[in-house]
Amino acid sequence: MIIKKCSPASTRGKKTIIKVNKLPLLKSDTFELGSINKKRKLLSFGAKSRLKEFNFNNANLEKIFNAMSIINDEESQNFQADILRKMKSQIDSREAQTTAKEAGLKTLERMAIAAENQAGQVVNYLVDKSLNDNESAIRTCSAEALGKVGLSINNQELEKQVEEALTASNKGINDPNASVRKASVEALSGLASSTDNEGLQTNLVNSLLNTENKCINDKDSSVRMAVAQGLGTIGSTTYSLTLKNDIEKKLIALARGINDSIPDVRKSSVEALGYIAASTKNQKLQNEIVTHLSLINQGIHDRDRVVKESSVKALMSIALADVATNDLQKNIVGTFTSLYQDLSDIFCFAKKTAVIAMGEIAANTKDHDLQETIFQLLTAPNQGIQGHNSIMKASSVEALANIGAAHPHCAHKIVDLLKGINDEDKSVKESLAKALEQIAVKSSDKQLQGNVSSIIVTKVSQENLDSKTKKILIGVLGKIAEVTKDQQLQKGIVTYLTTPDQGIYDRNSYEARITSARALGSICIKTYDEDLQRNIAAGLTVPGQGINSSGSFEMKKTSVEALGKIASSTYDNELRRDIFYQLNRPDIGVNDNYSGVKIASVEVLGKLGDVTENERLLQDVYKVLNAIIRYNDPLVQIAAIKALTNIAKNRGYLCLNVDNNLKRIDKIILENLETIEASTKNPDIYAETIACRKDFESNDFDVFLRPSKRQKNAIVM
Repeated sequence: MIIKKCSPASTRGKKTIIKVNKLPLLKSDTFELGSINKKRKLLSFGAKSRLKEFNFNNANLEKIFNAMSIINDEESQNFQADILRKMKSQIDSREAQTTAKEAGLKTLERMAIAAENQAGQVVNYLVDKSLNDNESAIRTCSAEALGKVGLSINNQELEKQVEEALTASNKGINDPNASVRKASVEALSGLASSTDNEGLQTNLVNSLLNTENKCINDKDSSVRMAVAQGLGTIGSTTYSLTLKNDIEKKLIALARGINDSIPDVRKSSVEALGYIAASTKNQKLQNEIVTHLSLINQGIHDRDRVVKESSVKALMSIALADVATNDLQKNIVGTFTSLYQDLSDIFCFAKKTAVIAMGEIAANTKDHDLQETIFQLLTAPNQGIQGHNSIMKASSVEALANIGAAHPHCAHKIVDLLKGINDEDKSVKESLAKALEQIAVKSSDKQLQGNVSSIIVTKVSQENLDSKTKKILIGVLGKIAEVTKDQQLQKGIVTYLTTPDQGIYDRNSYEARITSARALGSICIKTYDEDLQRNIAAGLTVPGQGINSSGSFEMKKTSVEALGKIASSTYDNELRRDIFYQLNRPDIGVNDNYSGVKIASVEVLGKLGDVTENERLLQDVYKVLNAIIRYNDPLVQIAAIKALTNIAKNRGYLCLNVDNNLKRIDKIILENLETIEASTKNPDIYAETIACRKDFESNDFDVFLRPSKRQKNAIVM
């Protein structure tokens, strides 16, 4: 037995068996790059022949199209062009329904984004054909597709082509149909906010601001709303102060904008002003916008509650901006305080938003006096958490949670205040649960986490606790166990979640059982305590519970997924073997009656095969997955194909004993994929196999000819 460093030259054309942690590696010239390119061309040829044989749906055509991108030679590009032509002929077919045409256009859009070399062909088709269609729904879909392609492809010629098409006479923003105009405005706004071409950006903004066309003064409110939203996005992303000023003045000065007769347009205009003010460094512009949003009968004093709430949120975003001064923050908080104390708002919609906004400001401001002012306001007698209005109490709890999570020195004090709240209102209970989560999970204080856990256990034990709140609280316990560095607290939470009549055994709440199973799986990822992992796995496999739950599909699936998290995180090979055994029992796991449970179990087996260092277990995992490929359920077959592909990608340099011959895993699995590809009569399975082949073969195969550090230090037998 000797230590030998492998090199490409010493292994090329030879077969060398290497032992690494009991698993053999097989080095051979099977994956020479020349043969890979040949296989890829055969893949293209096979898919091309099946294109004539099968009537593929759009999703499958898209998978095959994307698979061709790994080859990237002239033949595959021609094949992609063939697929595009097939898609276009289906869209143009007289028999095609409008919904089918729309789906086809969306598929074309994604194909253009996936393969830039084909984007020009798609854009030409959308501009010349679809944008001139007689049906407004098709023109709308074309405008949306042009916007997304222009947004995703970094090509100034294409951007210019999209701009010209959507601003042409009787097209795009000048189309007779409002839906088409709206889609065109959104497309141009997206293009303007993403382009690096300042000239194009200015042209696009001028098109939206031009009062002579059908944009900012459009008779349809949905178009005006889209213009306001678009201008806000552009104004918040552009570096041009001139553009920001032009947009802000237009939104305020015109009869439209924040004074529009339609509330939705006023709402979008308010939001746009908020985006601009939060992104600008011009304090004068900021102050002007804050003033406009605080004037009588507009902004936060608008007659429409939705506009009022949006104005509050806009002011909050301005107060939280990096360039906001202390004076500006105090001014905005003063505006919120007057709104908070306004007794005329009997439904509290804007007041609730203002309270949450003040919590955000207190959490982020560096002004300690302002923090204290807000804290006193939220905890004053007969107000905030001490008040009698459940809406205001719930929002005050949320605001205090933001402060406690951001300022550790306040956390204990706030938790003590929250502990004393015993409101029966569901919204208050839910806010309280989320507040405890926010404070405890973001804290590294073990004592604080322990206090919060004790409060939660006490509240969960209450008989009158509703199922939704119990679900949230159990989820909080799980998250605390994930983040805490206190091992005793972590074990205590696991013990509680696996105690009879609690957690995964809760008889009164189905949601509590599922949430407990998810929490236990997540805890395993974060812990290195193998005893704790075994205890959790045992709890999830108890007869009649977890993966053995009778008739409970969701509980079984969630428990299987939790076992998968254990399998991928543990270093205990015996535990991995036990999980494999549990998922292969009769009527359990891969043999369950529910397809969703089978698929989840297959995915867990894939994880086991990906992480195990045990040759026997890897061999067993392969056998089971290879058998599942021949199931009658296509979805389960596809899951097994994906699992095997993942093993091949990550463990391909290892080998298995097949018919008394050592063969590399990647070669075995690739042969299986080729067999399925050639024999299946199911278009969905065929397309998925092609996608897996693409995923598998897109790897840099030269890595198999260059030993990793792990292989270089291997023991050669």
